[in-house]
Formats: sequence, C-alpha cells, structure tokens
Amino acid sequence: MTDRRLPPKITDFNEVENKMYTITSLSNSTDTIPNNQSEVGPNLPQDEKDRSPTKPGVQRGRLYYGWTKSRWLLLFSNIFFMLYATMAFIACMVTYGEGYTNAPIVVAANASILGVTLAFSLLSMVVACIGMAGIIRKDRRLLGWYCLWLWPCFGLLCAIGYLGYKQDTWNLSAKLGMQWRYNLSSNARIALQNTLHCCGFDNPSDHATYFDRCFPKSLLPGCEYKLHQFESSFLKTTYIVAFSFVPVQLIVMIFAILCSNHVTLQFGRRARPNIAYLNGHSDWRTWEQEQKQKKASESECDAKGLPYKFSPIDLYSPGKFSLESEILQAQDKTFATGGAALSSGEVTRRRSGHRQVQR
Repeated sequence: MTDRRLPPKITDFNEVENKMYTITSLSNSTDTIPNNQSEVGPNLPQDEKDRSPTKPGVQRGRLYYGWTKSRWLLLFSNIFFMLYATMAFIACMVTYGEGYTNAPIVVAANASILGVTLAFSLLSMVVACIGMAGIIRKDRRLLGWYCLWLWPCFGLLCAIGYLGYKQDTWNLSAKLGMQWRYNLSSNARIALQNTLHCCGFDNPSDHATYFDRCFPKSLLPGCEYKLHQFESSFLKTTYIVAFSFVPVQLIVMIFAILCSNHVTLQFGRRARPNIAYLNGHSDWRTWEQEQKQKKASESECDAKGLPYKFSPIDLYSPGKFSLESEILQAQDKTFATGGAALSSGEVTRRRSGHRQVQR
C-alpha cells in the first residue's frame, strides 16, 4: 500500500486568518521579488501552483480596494463615456419626439446630423456596456473588442462635427435655399412654416406649401431670415460641442488601449508559451543552445552512434548505458525546457542505439 500524504488538519483558525492577512498585505506591497522566491502569489489562480508568480526582479503591482490602478482608470473613463453617449441618445429621442419648441426644425432641416448623432449614441452605449462587462469580469477578450469598437465611435463623433462645420461655413443661405426648394418634402415645409410662423422661402409665392396659416395672399414673411438665424446658431453649437468631445474620446481610447491588459496583476508575469517552430522552446536562445549541444554530442560519436572514447569496461557500469535511465533523463530534460514528451520514434531510435552498444 502506497503512502499518501494527507493535508494537515486545521486546528487553529486564528493562525489561518493571520496567514491570509499576511498574504493580502504582501499583495499590496511594491517590493521586488528576489530571484530565489518560488511561492505562489495571492493574485494567481489555483491551477498555477507549480509556476513562479512573476519574473525575477519585477516589481509587484498594487491593489486599491481590490482592483488595480489600470482597472479603476478603465472604470472611470468608461462611465464617463457611457454618460455622454446616453446624453446624446436622450437628446436625439427628445428631438424626434418633438419635446421642445424648435425640435421640428432640427428634424426637418438637419436630418443627416441627427441620424449620425443617433448612430453614435447607440453604438457608444453598446460599446460602453461591452467595456463594463469586460472590466467587471476581468475579461481581456471583451476589453479587446471594446478597444476596437471605440474607433468607429470616434469616427462618428468627428463626422457630427464635420457635418455641422461644413454646413455652416460655406454659403449657408444658398444651401438653405437649395434645400428648401429641392430636398424638403411637403410635410417638412409645413413643419418649418408652422414652427417659424412664416410662409414660403422668400415670400408666400416662393415654393410654399399652403395650409390654414399659409396661403398665397398671406401677410406672413418668408422663412429665409428666421431659418438662417436658427441654423447658424444650431450648427455652431453642434460642431463646437462635437469637437470639444473629441479630446475626451481620445483620452478614453488611450486609457482603454493602455489599461485593458492590466485589469489583473498577471499580465506579463507568466512563463512564455512554447513556440511550435522552435521544437517546444519558448525562446530562440534556448533552442540555439540545444542545437549547439546536439552538434557537440554528435561530433563526439562515430557513424554508428558510439562515442570515440568507448571502452568495453563502460558496459559494466550500471547506469551509463541503461535504456530506461537514458529515456527518463531525456524526458526530464525535455520537460525542464518546457517541451513535449518524447515521441515514439525518438524512443525507438534510442532503443536501437542501446542495442548496438550492447552488441
């Protein structure tokens, strides 16, 4: 019956509590880890007990109320991003629902700007929810998608400011005249005339849509002056607000890119994975050293695989040409370098070489 090591029974719960407090206090320290330290850090998962928690000489991170500094920065930037995206969405909904006096003018004369603003607000709220889920769950995949989709949000925000600036800068009166005469529908003209208390563009006979307040002999003035005044003020406000949020959006994107990989203390502290084309090595330097050692060992053997300095007395040494000891040593060396187990072909080759030595 084999001896099995059983875990020690917990008799003193105060001692266990003191140990947990010590581990937590060590995780909040900023001391560097010495080269000979091999105990598992408190921020690593339980399946990494046999790995070193960090590289030698790397400074520990510090937790603030259980979260890293990068995670707090991500949280605050994402909350602010969600706030102004939600405000833009509410403004669009109130405008489409005609919640204030001049809302019909915005809907009729600035449909493109309103549509881009609605697309920006919807996409930004979805992206902010993805980012919040990634921050809470400490999921780097979700945070990667969050960083990626922040770029379309940035493009839509710039498009809002560009459309407002372009419409306001170059000959606004002529643009409004062309829009009134060729682009607006009858319902849009009625909404503008009813809201601005005017009739026609220049006068009641200039492309007017008649209803009970607007008719050919109406004394109401044309809509050109009032529409120009409102549009000039609205467009300036639009592109100033949009361009003022561009630096804020850039800061949110910079925080997302720089902090998304540091929501935990594990980034950059695990052992590097093995590279397939380097035969199970994680670095080309270790692969190069193995190749040099292999060439040196091959140069010390003849064509049959026997060493040049071979003596029949070596056959009587107990472990020098033992097949099982040779295979076990090779496997231990492979596991130590991070590679996979020996293949069946490699084991067969070693056994055939061992038989040649025995002959």
